[in-house]
Amino acid sequence: MRRGRRLWSIVLNSKELSLPRDASLLGRTFCSRVGEQPIFTIDPKYFISRLESALQERNPGDAWKALQKLHRVGVSFPEKSLTRDALALFAGGDTLSLIRAQKIMSRLSKENKLDLVDGDVLKALSLAFAKGDMCDLSANTYRLMLQKHFYPPMALWKSLVRRWMHQPRGPVYVMKIFFEICRYCKKASFEHGKNMQFILPDREAFDLALRACSELGESGKAEDVLKQMSYFNLSPDNGSFCLLMKAYEKGGSLDGMLKVLLRMRQAQTVPSRTTLNSLLEACVNIDEVDIAAEVVLCWAGKSKDVSVLGSSSPRDATHGELHDSLRDWRVAMERPCGETFTLLLKGYLQKDRAIDAAKFLGRLYSAENSEYIPCSSVLNGVFELGMRDEVHTMLRELACQNTPADSTSYTNLINAYCKLPQPLKAEAVLRDARRVGHSPDIGAYVSVIDAFVLLQDYDCAQRLFREMKQNAMGPLEPILNKLLSVFDKEGKPYLMSKLLDTVLREPKLEVDLQHWNRAVHAYSRKKLMFDAKATVKKMKQAGFQPDASTYTFLLGGYILVGNKTNEILLLWADIKDRMASSHLSSPTPLKRNEELLNGFLIFFVKYGYFRHALDVLAKMEEQHFWADKQKLRNIYWHVHRDLYTSTHRSQRRIDMSQERRKEVDAFKAWIGYPA
Repeated sequence: MRRGRRLWSIVLNSKELSLPRDASLLGRTFCSRVGEQPIFTIDPKYFISRLESALQERNPGDAWKALQKLHRVGVSFPEKSLTRDALALFAGGDTLSLIRAQKIMSRLSKENKLDLVDGDVLKALSLAFAKGDMCDLSANTYRLMLQKHFYPPMALWKSLVRRWMHQPRGPVYVMKIFFEICRYCKKASFEHGKNMQFILPDREAFDLALRACSELGESGKAEDVLKQMSYFNLSPDNGSFCLLMKAYEKGGSLDGMLKVLLRMRQAQTVPSRTTLNSLLEACVNIDEVDIAAEVVLCWAGKSKDVSVLGSSSPRDATHGELHDSLRDWRVAMERPCGETFTLLLKGYLQKDRAIDAAKFLGRLYSAENSEYIPCSSVLNGVFELGMRDEVHTMLRELACQNTPADSTSYTNLINAYCKLPQPLKAEAVLRDARRVGHSPDIGAYVSVIDAFVLLQDYDCAQRLFREMKQNAMGPLEPILNKLLSVFDKEGKPYLMSKLLDTVLREPKLEVDLQHWNRAVHAYSRKKLMFDAKATVKKMKQAGFQPDASTYTFLLGGYILVGNKTNEILLLWADIKDRMASSHLSSPTPLKRNEELLNGFLIFFVKYGYFRHALDVLAKMEEQHFWADKQKLRNIYWHVHRDLYTSTHRSQRRIDMSQERRKEVDAFKAWIGYPA
C-alpha cells in the first residue's frame, strides 16, 4: 500500500515522467519481494522444482507456498504425480495441512480435475480427516471414492465409522454412507464384480450401521438396515436384534421393542441373556418397569398369574404372544442371573416404588417358583448403586408380606451401612433381622461396634455390647478386649470401669485380672488415683487380688501425681505383707517381680528412704534380680552427695542421726560410692 501510494504520487506530481525509469519502478513495485524478479516474468518450472524439493524434504509449508506461486503464474496444478504427492504430504500433517488439502480438493472439484488424484490418496485423506475430527470432509472423500469406482475396502469404512461415532453428526454420516455402499453394490455392473468382494458389507458393518441408528433413535432406518441383510446373504443375530431394540428404546416405542422378540421367534433365534437384559434395561429407561417385571417373571418360570405388577391395564395380544415365546424358549434359553433382577429392582427403587419391588421379590421367591437365586446375590448389585435406604424399606415390606429375605441379605446391608459409616441405620437393620427370626452372626455386631468406635460414639458401642450380652451371643471376650483397648487408647478410663461393671453382672462372661489391670493403668496414666484405688477395691470384691502389674501401675500413677510419699509407703507395706505371706502358703501370695522392685528401689533412693531401699535390695538378692548400681550411684550423687558431709554439726545431731548414717553408709558401700 505504501509503495502504491508513492507510485501514484509520483504519477500525479511529476510533470516529466520518462517511460524507461517508470517501467523499472513498476517492475520493482509488483515483485513479490525486494530484489526479486516480477512473478509474471518467472518460468513456472522454477516453482515446480521448488515443489519437488519441498516434497522430497517432507516440508508441507514450502510445498504449499510453491503451489500458491504456481497458481499465481497461471498453472493451476502441476502434473498428476506432484499433485498426488502433495495431497499425501498434507494428509499426514497437522490441522493446518488438512485445511490446505481441503482447499486443494475444492479447487480440483471446481476445475473438474479430480482425475489428478487416485484411490490411495483419497483413502489417506479420508482417514486423516476422520482423525482430525472433520467428519463431513471424511464422509465426502469416501463418497468420492465410490463415485470414482476406487473400491474402498470395508476395513477402511469400519475404521472411519469408529471415529465418526465419537463426533456429533457422526452417526448421520454413518447411515448415509452405509446406504450408499449398499446401493453401489446393488448397481455395480458385471465389469466391477471382480473388485466388489472388497467393498461388500459383512455382519460387523451391519452392526455398526445399526449402532448408528440406535444412537439417533431411527428405528425406521434400523429396519431398513435389517432388510438389506438378506441381499448380502446375511441374517440378523442376537446382536442385531439387540441394537434394533435400542433404536426403538431411543424412540420410546415399547411395542416396537416387544415386537422385536416376536420377530426373533419367527426367525427361530433364541434370545441370549444379554438381549433380554437389553430389553429390560430399555423398558426401565422408558419408565415401563411393570412390563419388565412381567417379562422377568415369565422368564424365571412364573408362567401363572403374569399380570402386570402395579397396573390395571389388560394384557393385549402382543403380551400374550410374548409370554408364549418366553415359555417356549425357556428350555434353550440362559437362565436369568442376579444382574437381571438387580436391573429391575434398580428401576423400581429409582422411582421410589420400594413396595412394588418387594412384591416382585415376594412373587419371585414364592414356593411354586422353579428358579431360585439367593436374594443376597440380587441385592448385592443394588448396594453397589448406593440404594441402601431403599433396600432397607424393601426388606421391611418383604417382612410385612411374610416373605422375609434371607439372613445374608440383612448382613450385607449391615456391612454396607457400616462402610459409610452409618451405625445407627445398621443397628436398625439388626433389630429388623431379629424381628423376622434371623440371628445375625457376631461378625455383624462387630461391624456395627467398629462403626460406632470410628465415630467415637462409645455410649452406643457399650449399649450394643450390653444387648449382645443380654441375647447370650458369644464369644464376647474378643469384643470386650477390643472395647477396652479402644477406651484405653482414647484415654477413657471411666468407660472401662463402666464396661467392667456391666460384665460383672453377667456370670457367663469371664473377666480376668488383665481386664482390671487395664482399667487401673488407664486411671493411673490420667493421674486419677482415687478412681484407680476404687477400681482395685472393686477388683478385690470380684475375687481378684492385685498382682505385680497392678502395683506397678499404682506406683507409676503416684509418682506422676507427686507428693504421694505416704501412699507409696503404705503400698510398699502391703506388698511386703503379700510377699511375706507367700512363704506361709497364703491363698493370695504375691510373686516377686523385678520391674516392681526396681521401681520401688529407685523411688526410695531418690527420696532418701535408705532403710526401705536396703530392704528392697535384700528381696532382690533373694531372687537373684539385677539392680543397676551405676544408675543408683548417679542418683545418689545428684541428690545426696552432700549428705552428712558438714563439719559444723553438734554431737547431739550426730547421735540422733547415728542409725540413719549407718543405713546410708551401708547403701553407699553396696553401690560402691566412696566414703
